[in-house]
Amino acid sequence: MVSDGKLPDPGTIADTDLNPMNQDEFILGVQKALSKQLIVGAKVTYRKINAGMDDYCDHTRIADWITANINPDFVDNLATCVLMNPGRDLSLKVNLNDDGKLSPLTIPASALGLAKYERTYKSLEFTVERPFDGKWGLQGSYTWSKSQGTAEGYVQSNLNQEDAGVTQDFDFGSFTDGAKGLLPNDRRHVFKVFGAYQLADEWRLGFNGTLASGRPISCIGFVPPTVSDFDGSSGYSSASAYYCITDPNKPPSVVPRGTSGTTPWTTNFDLSVAYTPQWAQKKLTLQAAIFNVFDSQKATEVNEVRDYSRQESNSTTFPLRQSANYKSPTSFQTPRYVRLTARYEF
Repeated sequence: MVSDGKLPDPGTIADTDLNPMNQDEFILGVQKALSKQLIVGAKVTYRKINAGMDDYCDHTRIADWITANINPDFVDNLATCVLMNPGRDLSLKVNLNDDGKLSPLTIPASALGLAKYERTYKSLEFTVERPFDGKWGLQGSYTWSKSQGTAEGYVQSNLNQEDAGVTQDFDFGSFTDGAKGLLPNDRRHVFKVFGAYQLADEWRLGFNGTLASGRPISCIGFVPPTVSDFDGSSGYSSASAYYCITDPNKPPSVVPRGTSGTTPWTTNFDLSVAYTPQWAQKKLTLQAAIFNVFDSQKATEVNEVRDYSRQESNSTTFPLRQSANYKSPTSFQTPRYVRLTARYEF
């Protein structure tokens, strides 16, 4: 809302040529029954983002471009942040002469200092299945995958930011320095197995097991004063960039996303037993399920902030102080628990 209480023209706060977030997906798979009791398969998946949306908050850079190329007397009356497709030209309605009249204007992507909004996902999955024959059945899979780019989507898991579509990722160009890399949902190897066994006519046993590699860890810190957009990005009190203190005796430097190790591999095993009595015409099912049977407690997320504070990161007095909580676990696997359910079909 502007100072007179009126709603602003949408063209002043969002790209007038804004493209919705969209991606292409290609899947190629094959499945073959080697016998009545053995089926194997393979599947290749490729996804690529075509356009992503997020907010951009370096209005000073936009104003500087307008002053240098359109109106040398331009008064910065721009919105604090605008919604756009990062990496593309920005089209806005601008009050160029400070007279209340809006003019269409396109600022080239090169003037904004942003990295392109990128994300790709590649995977190769192999499956093997022994179909259930009334007594038992088993299915397993192995998936190799790789997820990388400059943004994972509407959220920012490295910072646990859940502001859909308005993350800090593209607020300033310096926030995209080093941003291209392995994304938080990248789990290179995942093994799965599940099956069922008919203990008796009314009793069935089921299980589900997963073994997965860890997620990438980044080195998060503060933008140093030597970076061109420091005046704007320095307003963030929390660590927001891939600049961090790797050596206490040197200034912060860019550490590419997802290159600071990974969380541990995780294992999970679930077990269930179901009772479907004949006396209820098998319309009633009573089930008990134990999740995480072995109570595995591996860390699933860690603190990725390496710098102690903005003041420390901007200091020229060495050694610089680093956070003692870096890579400390912040989230663990869900502990073992039991769920009892009753289901009646009618």
